[in-house]
Amino acid sequence: MPPPTAPDAVEPAPAAAVVLLRPGPDGAQVLLIRRHRASAFFGGSSTFPGGRVDPPDFPSTPSDDAPVPRVAFRNAAVRELREEAGFDLATMDAPGSTSTPELVALARWITPKALPRRFDTVFLAARAPLGQTGQADPVETEGFCWMRPVDALARHLDDTDFLLPPPALSMLAAIDQDLKTLGDPDPKAIDAALALWARRGPGPTVTPALVTDANDDVVLALPGDPLHPEVPGTSPRRLVLRDGRFVLPEDSPVS
Repeated sequence: MPPPTAPDAVEPAPAAAVVLLRPGPDGAQVLLIRRHRASAFFGGSSTFPGGRVDPPDFPSTPSDDAPVPRVAFRNAAVRELREEAGFDLATMDAPGSTSTPELVALARWITPKALPRRFDTVFLAARAPLGQTGQADPVETEGFCWMRPVDALARHLDDTDFLLPPPALSMLAAIDQDLKTLGDPDPKAIDAALALWARRGPGPTVTPALVTDANDDVVLALPGDPLHPEVPGTSPRRLVLRDGRFVLPEDSPVS
């Protein structure tokens, strides 16, 4: 089955999302919202709160030379988290505030060129603010839940009514590995992970490519995968389409 194609690649819209973490009884949990089924982009999927960068998110004076400055992505991430899930991180920049950590750049993904709707999304991570329980937006979402990354990955495989979009699927796998390496379920693993990600940085921008493999299966090849048309490598780094959803092959590490 050939992958979908678009006659010309559309310009991706800038967007931002928040990977919010909190300690749970059995280990670190991440916040996942369920997008409304009527949403035009991955409707009904469970993913990190986020959305487009809007004009009010831009600073009044340019803060850097990028077309979309870093502060605009940050402002959009904070705003979308508040709008979709009711958690407010805006107070983290108050002088002397130590109630919440700063947002840490975790990854940047750009929708494949073959798709008609594309986003350039910056993913930022933070610890959930103390004393806030959140409230889901009933218009844009169908609610939210807190889950351990490993549980979200397992449910994606076993529950046909639970779908993780490719970026969330890939990042949850990497987050799970980092947390376990840092001692999860010890609550200190969250702060250790945030510190690790801050030191490591978000890494290269991930622009996957929709291609077919030797078995004529549709795969989402990440940069570095031998099938990636622009940034090929030697080791498989891909998601495979199975029964209408992308999954992580056991022999294909991704991050």
